[in-house]
Amino acid sequence: MVAQQVARDIGRSLDADEKDNATGLAHELQTTVTDLGTAIAALPAWTGATDVVTAVTNMLEQDASLATQYLHYLEDNKDAALNRAHDIEGTLREDAIPAVATAIAPLATQGLACPDGDLELESP
Repeated sequence: MVAQQVARDIGRSLDADEKDNATGLAHELQTTVTDLGTAIAALPAWTGATDVVTAVTNMLEQDASLATQYLHYLEDNKDAALNRAHDIEGTLREDAIPAVATAIAPLATQGLACPDGDLELESP
């Protein structure tokens, strides 16, 4: 998903000491999460939707928290927020992303595919 790629890019920018880029990406992550949440809410119901929608919504909530913590670190100079961002990344890697993968696996076996890539998520 786009949000996971943006989250990874924030980490790369911080590793490269490109704080302005990381700040812009954190704002982009906020916008992306909001837009994806709106799109998810507008989806019509389908058989099996509950598991997918719940897992994706939970992941997006974590992504929103991640963006917020990065911005507290980058714009408000709150160093502890970077530690919280790393904790959220761990939750995404260990819980949220695997939950989405599990929820969408049955859809992939039914033929759901991403036209421009694989139907899998990258961890931040």
